[in-house]
Amino acid sequence: MNRAELARAAELLERMRELADAGGAVYLRGIAHKNLAVVDQLRGEWQDALRHSERALSLLAGIGNASLTARLAFNTADLYRSLGDPYRALRLCAHARRPGAGALDDAVRCEGLRVEAAIHAELDQRTEAARAWARARALADQLGHEGAADEARLGLATLAIDEGDAARARGLLSGVTGAARSPRTALRVALVEARLAAGGGRVPLARIALDAAERTADPLLGQLARLELARALAEAGSPERASTELAALRRRDVELSARVPPALRELFAERSVLRAARALERTLAGAAVDAAPEATRADGAMIGDGAPMRALRAFIDRVGPTDSTVLITGESGTGKELVAEALHAASSRAGRPFVRVNCAALVETLLTSELFGHERGAFTGADRQKKGRFELADGGTILLDEIGDVSPAMQAALLRVLQERTFERVGGTRTLRVDVRVIAATHRDLAERVAAGLFREDLYYRLSGITVRVPALRERRGDLPALTRHLLARIAKESGAEPKVLSPDAIERLARHPWPGNVRELENVLRSASVLGAGRVLRAADFESLRGGPPSSAPPPGDTSIGALMYERLRGGASIYALRKRLERDLVERALADADGNISRAADLLGMKRPRLSKLVHEWGLKK
Repeated sequence: MNRAELARAAELLERMRELADAGGAVYLRGIAHKNLAVVDQLRGEWQDALRHSERALSLLAGIGNASLTARLAFNTADLYRSLGDPYRALRLCAHARRPGAGALDDAVRCEGLRVEAAIHAELDQRTEAARAWARARALADQLGHEGAADEARLGLATLAIDEGDAARARGLLSGVTGAARSPRTALRVALVEARLAAGGGRVPLARIALDAAERTADPLLGQLARLELARALAEAGSPERASTELAALRRRDVELSARVPPALRELFAERSVLRAARALERTLAGAAVDAAPEATRADGAMIGDGAPMRALRAFIDRVGPTDSTVLITGESGTGKELVAEALHAASSRAGRPFVRVNCAALVETLLTSELFGHERGAFTGADRQKKGRFELADGGTILLDEIGDVSPAMQAALLRVLQERTFERVGGTRTLRVDVRVIAATHRDLAERVAAGLFREDLYYRLSGITVRVPALRERRGDLPALTRHLLARIAKESGAEPKVLSPDAIERLARHPWPGNVRELENVLRSASVLGAGRVLRAADFESLRGGPPSSAPPPGDTSIGALMYERLRGGASIYALRKRLERDLVERALADADGNISRAADLLGMKRPRLSKLVHEWGLKK
């Protein structure tokens, strides 16, 4: 495993497990599953890794060895951290250290500190990460564990670079001793050296890091190395080559997400490496605006010269420089987030943070902590103070995406922030004040939800003082030629191929389609046709799967069906589990509205038992 010979390691561990099964050795079976989980994690076989972790825990939990159980919990926490769920990872670490679990030996404590440091770094909690790395380093030095000490020094060096302290980072790097023995350590050394280099010297060092990543066989480290190469190329004045590396990173991420358990895929898409990649993409796209005015955004949602897009740009020019709260409405896939970013870029806050929160992707308790932060000890697993998104956006702009899906309790909390710009962290008593511009976005009709009693009227009026609707693609069919040219050029760039072009009959075919998924659907259709089309010219026959029909400014009746809307959200990256919960809650809310809040009548409408509905109403904080 240390030499990254993972196939051989897995072979030996499987043989160990077979022998333990034959001999009835429960402890050794658990150890085999525990290490198979680590191997599968390093290979990117995450569903198998979680399966082995659960099996190991079930086998070892009853042995009574606190250090062994804690080590397994720390390993599983690191797995969840790597898959984009740092909060669950922190809860697992807290569980491993819980009172009454028994004393942990120093080696396990050191391992736990290293995992916790990586989790805090993922959450951008640099102070907590530095504290954990420092403690891990001291303990590793005391134990004589060079590999663990090297990892801690590299973690501290990375944090020092983030803080702009290059001298401290170089000092820490000089103390690393085990680079020649571990491919993973060699990779991390190469990444730190690349970040410390200046100008064109970064590029060759970043390429060395990428080569080292391939030797580790860890796909997530490969993503990190590729991002560093893209950054180095961008800094060296090669934006096109940087974009090519980012496109390769995105393609690889699509492959990797298929290995992630469905319930974790939304979180996997929000890992820090992807957030950084998207930020670099926006920077490169902004540079492209000056060179090519037509390509105003990388995904094409802001491209077009028709009346709807001209009106939208005029709105951004007029409202962007103000500090006004803005409500952005429009169908899924129209580019509401891009409009919010454009408003931020046009304001005096452009140099300050732009923070986005998808309110529909988080349950209420997690959303509260995410927005307002929490104090240490506020709930199980909260062993560190955490700043919320409002606090992180201080001086800048916060986008509350899918605002129409928040609970009544959260609506009340948001109303206070909008009115007073003050809040308290979860579990805290100190009132914090922020200077932040609020932009909200939703695909729902908030006025309709207000009338149904599902959305607070006072919050609606606070949000909707200035409202802009992003036009649907079917309302700006004249933009299709420019939009398709741009998207086809970008698709070709990702694969290194020559851009495909559309024949007149293909353009006509696309113009007849109602586009319920808007620009996102158009891009998916063009991507599929680019792969399957035989020649460079795409013709109408290459779009046989599209529905026909005359151009219309209104969506066809079938486009608003539950199945169509939910499938569109799935294509946008949501998980089927989250959508099922969303649908259940929406149906309950509608039934309560129809029954005037009477739970018995609402239960009859839903065909469910009253106690079950009453429990859901209580859990979700719905009005009776």
